[in-house]
Amino acid sequence: MNLNWQPTLYGAKLLLRPLDENDFETLYQVASDPLIWEQHPDRERYTRERFQQYFRSGMSSKVALAICDLSTGQIIGSSRFADHDPSQSSVEIGYTFLSRPYWGGGYNQELKTLMLNYAFRFVETVFFFVGDKNFRSQKAMQKIGGLEVERVLRPQASLAPALSVIYEMKKSTWKDELNKITFVQPELSTSRLALDPITEAHAEELWELFNDPLLHEYVPFEHLTLAKQKERFARWARRRSPDGKELWLNWVGREKQTRKAMAHFQAGIRSDGIASIGYLVARDFQRKQFAFEGLQALFQYLSEHLFVREVKAWCDTRNLASQNLAKKLGMVQIDFIEDADRFGGSMSDEYVYSKILR
Repeated sequence: MNLNWQPTLYGAKLLLRPLDENDFETLYQVASDPLIWEQHPDRERYTRERFQQYFRSGMSSKVALAICDLSTGQIIGSSRFADHDPSQSSVEIGYTFLSRPYWGGGYNQELKTLMLNYAFRFVETVFFFVGDKNFRSQKAMQKIGGLEVERVLRPQASLAPALSVIYEMKKSTWKDELNKITFVQPELSTSRLALDPITEAHAEELWELFNDPLLHEYVPFEHLTLAKQKERFARWARRRSPDGKELWLNWVGREKQTRKAMAHFQAGIRSDGIASIGYLVARDFQRKQFAFEGLQALFQYLSEHLFVREVKAWCDTRNLASQNLAKKLGMVQIDFIEDADRFGGSMSDEYVYSKILR
């Protein structure tokens, strides 16, 4: 199994993404606060020279993450997965620091929840190494249920070995808190469209709008009962797949002038930074460039705010309109899937389209 220990993770307040070379100056502005490091074994890490060592080791490790304020995109710290040991089914979470204004307010709790939930997809045990004088971090570990198992001398880059407290967390005892972290999906807007996050309250409106067999000529479709539609929209309103592995974002597209619902736009975003996208436009609003306009806004949001690096779309080979739309959006065909779906009494083939955003 090819594991990705440099994922993109989304919380209610935080975005974790792969650390980039271009992040140095911004991250150093956070790290240059001496009070961040006053209980750390490397108390001089606020200096540029010491922080450069930390940053270079993070970049070379290929497991370092930038911690960002989701509401602003501003970098507020860094963390890493490290020392994955398949034989012991374990990994370490460490090298973590946060800007002091983010020490309260549940930011550290959310950070650890996101990283632990991700780690426990692949391992049974997570370790944390905390300096023996870092009482603030020790208290934080105890707060989230970390169990102290050992104290060891640990090598430090360019420094003498320092005593560390090892905390252990087990998958078997971890209380999954991810379902309590609700991603706040924003409204999007274009010159003609308002894209509102879908909630359960939209179920009846869209159930009626898309109850049109001709809309689904090239899309496998089962018209749900209204009760089932409400259940589906309630799941979508949680903004995550049931297993927590994807961010599920859905918008109802409205014409600004009339406020009429006329489209559905969606994106499923994985932790590897790849999003699958889809859309449906009511027939009265087709051939008016609404799909192009809405998807352009969606692509911009995914790239600039969620650091999505690639978008993909699956299109029936007979659906020339969607193929032309994909090309107009700058997407290119990267794959062909034979017998992708069965509907309308026969099998359908699909093209896969992709666009690199970052």
